[in-house]
Amino acid sequence: MCLLVPIAAVFFLFTCRTAFHILVYEDVSHAGSFLCICCKRKSAHCNFNCHQWNCYANKESDKQVWGDKVLFMRAFLCVIVFSLASFRPLNAEVSPARYGVIDWFPFGWVEDGKNKGMFVEIVASLDAALKVQSEVVVAPVPRILRGMQRGEYDFTITYRDNEMMEQVNYLVDIGCLKAAVVSLRKQPVRALKELNGLRVAYPGGGYFVKRFLPELRLDGLEVSQTDIMFRMALRGRLDAFIINDAVWQGYRNNLFPGFRVPQERWIDFAEPLYTETLPLAVSVSLTSSHKALASRIRKVMQSAAFVNALQAIYDKYKLPNALQCLPTSRN
Repeated sequence: MCLLVPIAAVFFLFTCRTAFHILVYEDVSHAGSFLCICCKRKSAHCNFNCHQWNCYANKESDKQVWGDKVLFMRAFLCVIVFSLASFRPLNAEVSPARYGVIDWFPFGWVEDGKNKGMFVEIVASLDAALKVQSEVVVAPVPRILRGMQRGEYDFTITYRDNEMMEQVNYLVDIGCLKAAVVSLRKQPVRALKELNGLRVAYPGGGYFVKRFLPELRLDGLEVSQTDIMFRMALRGRLDAFIINDAVWQGYRNNLFPGFRVPQERWIDFAEPLYTETLPLAVSVSLTSSHKALASRIRKVMQSAAFVNALQAIYDKYKLPNALQCLPTSRN
């Protein structure tokens, strides 16, 4: 639509060239030349003050110094340059879309200076399906949640949970994860209320903090990465910790490039208590300028190529059933 602006300017100038005077006057008293578009009939003399055009034209103090043809071209160029400088096409994105990915194995981490992880691969698949190229920033969970609400990132992938993250629009569900409580075999936790009085670790700012922590009376510890919880539990410094099935399967299958639980120590853990199934969704910041891309992301699950790529990613991270929670028509 903004392309109409220079077109309209051209039409105006050609019309004005035919029906009106387009004059440039030199203001003798101020020793400078100023453009003055004098929209009066040819038969009329341009004899008026036009300060609103940033020029001054008066027959007593000014003199015409340019011929009509030169003046027309100068006015034409001025309007075109002004139009192009002031407007840009509505669909022009000034920068790539920015995804905030949580630094939380197996969803995202940085290895040898490169972003890796399940969510990083999902963003790459989204880009391939939509034929765009996005920027990925891997950062701690609280920073991603705050950044989305402040508009520092355009998109992210998290649980669909309005209590965990406000000021965003959830665009499309791309799978589900199971929230889990991992405890020790010597003192297994079989219900959330049994966490009361225990030393429990969880990610800062996540859904557990917003939804369940206020109702519990536990000795809580916010941690920045998943391996910290496994290490502390094996050292007897934790009674339980909050993760999901993606984290559990990632460590059980030795997918993490750093710390690995020694095989003989897995017997120290009780089977996880799965508390609920949570939809995994792509969301957009309310202040994002990438509205057109957001609309396309809403429809991405209709792409068979993307769904197949998504299933391959879930299979890689030992989550073969992650798509089964979605409506049959979408998986």
